[in-house]
Amino acid sequence: MQNHVRKFIASLFAFVLFGCNSGGNRSENMAVSADTTSNSYVSSSAAVETKTEGRKFIRTADLKFRVKDVIKSSYAIEAITANLHGFVTHTHLSSDVENIERTEISSDSSLISTTYRVVNTISIRVPNTLLDTTLKEIAKQVIFLDFRTIDAEDVQLKLLANQLTEKRNTHFQKRVTDTGSHRDKKEANLTAEEILLMAQEQKDNAEIDNLKLNDQVSYSNISLYLYQNQTVQREIVSNNKTDAYEPGFFYKLWDSIKIGWNALTSLILSFAKIWAFVLIAIVVYFGWKVIRVYKN
Repeated sequence: MQNHVRKFIASLFAFVLFGCNSGGNRSENMAVSADTTSNSYVSSSAAVETKTEGRKFIRTADLKFRVKDVIKSSYAIEAITANLHGFVTHTHLSSDVENIERTEISSDSSLISTTYRVVNTISIRVPNTLLDTTLKEIAKQVIFLDFRTIDAEDVQLKLLANQLTEKRNTHFQKRVTDTGSHRDKKEANLTAEEILLMAQEQKDNAEIDNLKLNDQVSYSNISLYLYQNQTVQREIVSNNKTDAYEPGFFYKLWDSIKIGWNALTSLILSFAKIWAFVLIAIVVYFGWKVIRVYKN
């Protein structure tokens, strides 16, 4: 009978330990899963360069996400951009104040509590072939992803249209020049010059537009909006009052109730932290009592 009691106590002890360990592991797995999920959605197949014959894409990405520390993450993103042969085109770091609370703490002092959130908007450009790699590196800074938008615009026809415009205007200029050289009237020559100027302007615009498109194809634009959790800054400032400060009775009563409540909750939480040891002590105590009964 004593052997059965010992086995029962050993089994209960192992169950308590296993429950504590499994609970801790489950929390860790959930944290890893949440972290992996938040980062896995940052990139997309739209960010990967394809080897489609004759196709040229302008790829852009727009992301909003929460980070642990905006300033540190901003420096990290700038370093990622430089390492991947890109560059930063815009950054705007600010602290958005959400609430200001003033509390009198003495006759001549007040506590100013300012609740604010640090945010930063960043625009970067990276080589089109490294867009997917850049997004995956930035994903390491993400704690919570609000949204991400990735676009891939095919500009093959736009480039072709501009090339045809350049070619057509070049041919047109040659024809006008050859025709105008055989004219004797001054008015006709002036008209030909105006036509040549218009044709040259259209050609230049098409050429510049093509240069812009090729630049956008070569380098992708990424717009980022970073923010972090609210931060509270507390500062003690002087008041203009000179009268002696004495808190009222109800203020003192409420303050005493809060102190008592905090002490009670702290005591309950302290017992909650050692519940396993209390359970083990109870089991050992009753087990010892049972063993003594059977021995007697």
